[in-house]
Amino acid sequence: MKQPSKDSQNFLKRISKKSFTLVEVIVTLFILGIVFTVLMRIFFTGKRITYKVTTSTLARQMFRVLNSYLRKDIREAVIMDLITPPFILSDPYPPTPEGKYVLFKTLRFARFDKYAPGINKYPPFKKIIYRWDEETHTLFRGVWKGPWDPNADYKIVGERPILKIKDGSVKFALLTTDMQDQYGVTGKTYVLVYVNAALQDGTTYETVFLYSSRNINGAEEDPGWNDSPGTVPPYEDFQK
Repeated sequence: MKQPSKDSQNFLKRISKKSFTLVEVIVTLFILGIVFTVLMRIFFTGKRITYKVTTSTLARQMFRVLNSYLRKDIREAVIMDLITPPFILSDPYPPTPEGKYVLFKTLRFARFDKYAPGINKYPPFKKIIYRWDEETHTLFRGVWKGPWDPNADYKIVGERPILKIKDGSVKFALLTTDMQDQYGVTGKTYVLVYVNAALQDGTTYETVFLYSSRNINGAEEDPGWNDSPGTVPPYEDFQK
């Protein structure tokens, strides 16, 4: 048999040195697969963390806006006399299984509004309403007009949404204590607002807000709305 020439043998040796074996190719692909998997996990983990942080930030911002409205309005809530309740709750939810608590979808009250002594004869006020719409999962804030009566019809004007969620609920309740505070005021009334919100990504947040009016519960901070009959608007004004 004719032996390969020396040039042919040298050519085959050069090819064998530059080429890869099947085992080497498999090992290389296996290592690349591991590296690719690790990189993809890092990428998606970072993306998931970023999304959660963004969602959490949006939720905090949403609750901050809601708290800002409620706190400002309820802090300036006023009463027209010592007999009439300062807050009107309506549209009740079904009672809890124990029947102990009744929560409501609508909260109405009057709030002190930019009184300028010497300019306004009486301190101006607004009749504020917060209304939860179960169909659209939206909490609306507006001004209401009508008799100060839980059972009477009323009209809402200037209503606009301040909270919109994918699912959940907003519930209102009143909490009255018999304790005496440092100013000697007893029977403080607080407004409790319970929010259970599901966002677009399915994340659920639950929080409870508790508010008090400085004009109803306060002593030192009372601006005089309820102390002097000359500064309180006529009873008829509250019925408009």
